[in-house]
Amino acid sequence: MKDFAAILTCLCFISSSSHAKQLNIDSVSENPIFAYFNKQAKVNYIAFVGGEGLKGKASKSKNPVARSGKEFRDVGSNYFIFPNPAKKMKLSNADRNDGKDHMQRILNLINYIKTQNSLPIVLLGHSRGSISVSSAAKILGKENVKGIVVLSSITSSYDDYTPYYLTMESMLKKVELPVLVVHHEKDACTVSQYNAAKKLA
Repeated sequence: MKDFAAILTCLCFISSSSHAKQLNIDSVSENPIFAYFNKQAKVNYIAFVGGEGLKGKASKSKNPVARSGKEFRDVGSNYFIFPNPAKKMKLSNADRNDGKDHMQRILNLINYIKTQNSLPIVLLGHSRGSISVSSAAKILGKENVKGIVVLSSITSSYDDYTPYYLTMESMLKKVELPVLVVHHEKDACTVSQYNAAKKLA
């Protein structure tokens, strides 16, 4: 827990996405997986950008998690940005980020990473990506995931698209892994309110 908390503390989320390698794993996505590797890495991160996900190049994304791969690599981690399943599809599927197909794709990437190294795997979810990582923590378990990080996570119910059961207050109740909550005190999004995140932490 302290290791990935320390790494996150060092980051400023305003980087370019230069020097990313592109992995093609059909069982994960028809889109490339943007990856950053450090030969002295101590942890693997799989990052979920939230919103509609990542369909194109990480370098063109406005999402801070998509832009921060170089920083994560430079402070001692391998960093993989989870792509949308297909070129014209959003990240979230019909059952809202916790469906079997989505979980299987995450597991397929985890299994690929395990063939490359034996480092712990931590899932990092920004905004709606927090639904993906909290679901994976429950479903895939500690044999596959060692911890999760939720950044600007879904903390408040707002409408039918974001019901209470998708908020972190609900979803994290059954998570038995270390959880790090990172949130901006001036977050203005209606579904990621700071006061709720502070209470959650």
